Amino acid sequence: MMSIPSSPPSSSVSASEPGLSRNLQFLQRPSRVTALLGTDAVLECSASGYPTPNIQWRRGEEIIQSWNKKYSLLAGSNLIIRTVTDDDSGSYSCTASNKNQNITAQAELSVLGEETQVLSGLKLTAGSVLEQWAISKLCCAGSHIYQRGS
Repeated sequence: MMSIPSSPPSSSVSASEPGLSRNLQFLQRPSRVTALLGTDAVLECSASGYPTPNIQWRRGEEIIQSWNKKYSLLAGSNLIIRTVTDDDSGSYSCTASNKNQNITAQAELSVLGEETQVLSGLKLTAGSVLEQWAISKLCCAGSHIYQRGS
């Protein structure tokens, strides 16, 4: 014996189903990044929406489009800047776009020079004069490059 459903199946469609437009939104916004001179920096950015967005990076107003030894994309959206120099410091922006919409978020890259590189290998003692100096130099850079001593 065959059972017949008492009500017809729902015809509502979830907004997450492919084919329906969904507003773009950042899954990961770029942020302030601090890198040591000569190292690689990664500016993270990812977005979702439908149609699937394309990611484009800019440095200031200039589009970064020559993926080469200096710039490349990681996982299709994160910008890798190789062997950073002082000249790489500045504002970058990530734009996610599809045929319906564009959204943009800003990132700031700071490059710490040679005077600060010496700190990367030091273990600083809590409360020491050197630690206080390091904190005053790095507190606002967005990340710490030193380890406290035990």
